[in-house]
Amino acid sequence: MLKSVRHPAVLFLAVLIGSWAHCTKPGGPFVTITINGIPPETTLLSSMVTFGDSSQPGTAAPMPTGTSMAPLTIELPAGSRGTLVVSTQAMFDSSCTLATGSTTVELSDDAPYQASLTLVDAPLLNCTGLATAKLTLYKIETGNASGTVVSEPAGIDCGAGCTQQLASYRPGTVVTLTARPAPGSFVTWSEPSCVPYHVCKVTMSQALSLTAAFAPCSKGLWCNEGSPTVTSDLSAVWGVSVSAMYAVGDGGTILLGNGMQWSPMQSGVTAPLRTVGGDKASQAVYAGGDNGMLLQLSGMQSWASAAFPMLSGKQITGIVGESYTPFLQPPNVQISLCTAQGDLFLKPGGGSWVASTDSALSGQVLHGVGAGNAGGNGRETTVVGDAGFILRWTTNFLGTRSTAVNTISPVATPVLNGIWTGTNLSVAVGNNGTIITRATKDYGNTGSKTWKVIPSPVTTRLTAVWGGDDANIWIVGDGGVILKYDGNVSVTKLTNVPVVDLTGVWAADNNQATVRAVGKRCSTTGMAMKPVLVGVTGA
Repeated sequence: MLKSVRHPAVLFLAVLIGSWAHCTKPGGPFVTITINGIPPETTLLSSMVTFGDSSQPGTAAPMPTGTSMAPLTIELPAGSRGTLVVSTQAMFDSSCTLATGSTTVELSDDAPYQASLTLVDAPLLNCTGLATAKLTLYKIETGNASGTVVSEPAGIDCGAGCTQQLASYRPGTVVTLTARPAPGSFVTWSEPSCVPYHVCKVTMSQALSLTAAFAPCSKGLWCNEGSPTVTSDLSAVWGVSVSAMYAVGDGGTILLGNGMQWSPMQSGVTAPLRTVGGDKASQAVYAGGDNGMLLQLSGMQSWASAAFPMLSGKQITGIVGESYTPFLQPPNVQISLCTAQGDLFLKPGGGSWVASTDSALSGQVLHGVGAGNAGGNGRETTVVGDAGFILRWTTNFLGTRSTAVNTISPVATPVLNGIWTGTNLSVAVGNNGTIITRATKDYGNTGSKTWKVIPSPVTTRLTAVWGGDDANIWIVGDGGVILKYDGNVSVTKLTNVPVVDLTGVWAADNNQATVRAVGKRCSTTGMAMKPVLVGVTGA
């Protein structure tokens, strides 16, 4: 039902076919499309316009020398309704395509429409008359390691069985190469500026050769353990053991890790899940997220709703479990849960959830909750949040819970995003590289029970913290930051880490070979990698 299509000052496509000639009426939709990203070497533009069941490939329209490209205009008969699709390619000559792009316009009435179409560089094929810079990629796989390499703009797509690939680009083009190591593999680049990251950017000013070498994950390296079927951002990770680890994220995603691979689990929900935690001794595992979504693992195999009315409309941000034995009483388990709306809910043993009534929680935004030893058979629970908010309760050896103690962070108004409590100390982390710690016992060299600042080697946002024990504490944050804290004063920034925003970390007790960190997809110029689950072999 096209009436006419025009490129600048040149009749590009005039359509009057079959029954269209008998039903054309004036005053129909009039579409103006601005074409962006036209390469300077372009001499010809070609477009295909599709509407309804008909498509019209236009002949090439020459580019006016020394002038900019005016908008493409499309006129349709009155009453035309539906989806209009325009695909355009910029060419150096009739056999050499420089860039392509497409756009759609939904036509709902007889009115003017405006849209834009951005061209994206295409692989340069059959471009013998065009000056190009050639990129040669070599891929090496040793041992049982493997991986793929793709490029943006397109041209390199080196998958299984590929060891070498050649692509040509316009001089000055910035090419982003993304390596995707298979689980248990690690990649290094021959280009020094790219090591040790999965993403390598190069500017094609001249011919260039690059090598991507995939090797088995070994001591000191953080390696991709991403599920091959999941592309959601991940928020948190926690485990009962090395063979039963759980990662949660967007779209109701739950992954089960057994120490060798990660597999999707059916959560039955699509809401984002923000946190996962529980108690190892009793194997009680909970996952929480938006709009009061709370799930409990049943039989270590399936998830069921554990939501209760007081959670309605809340965003669950932290879950922690603790096993303890009050004096002359049987062992007990308590699950603690906090929300972004300033709630703390407690579930003792097999009882029901109870809301904390401490007035200090009112109006607070909470991001994490920690629980652990407080001396003897006592326990303590601490929540952290915005503006350096810290609130702590202790439970004595008889099981009696104290009045909350409101503590001011020693760092001026930081957002505290996470907390972990071990045997003798608590560690909280937050924005601006904030790390603070507090002794939960007053003996040895652990200092007083006030919070103190630990010098941090980074200023980026730190999102989560977990310890294998009091001397091996792991902290993660934005930009692929992974820190190891010795529980005293030393904080070391790890290298060989993929540059992605990490949002959760978990370490098996006293076992530094089983640290896991999760985070967001790595997106570079539109290419999304799998969600990152990385493990370190050795400390």
